[in-house]
Amino acid sequence: MQVVHLNTQKLYSVGLLNKSAYVFVTSGSFLADSPMDHQIPYLNTFLGFVGIEVKNTFVAGGQAMGEVGVEAFDKAKAQVAEFVG
Repeated sequence: MQVVHLNTQKLYSVGLLNKSAYVFVTSGSFLADSPMDHQIPYLNTFLGFVGIEVKNTFVAGGQAMGEVGVEAFDKAKAQVAEFVG
């Protein structure tokens, strides 16, 4: 049986997975970084709870908005390419 300790500095449990992750998020509109954005904070909280530290989040919003969504997706791909190097 594995004992889980609460890490008070990062405010999530450690010892379950102790891994890191990169999050890729898409949505039909542009809610990221707004008060209506529940998707990214939820994912960060859940992943942190099971011991996965989110290193970076890539967002492609506006996927239900036609050409604007295509541009947002291309921008997200460019951010990933820049991050990977």
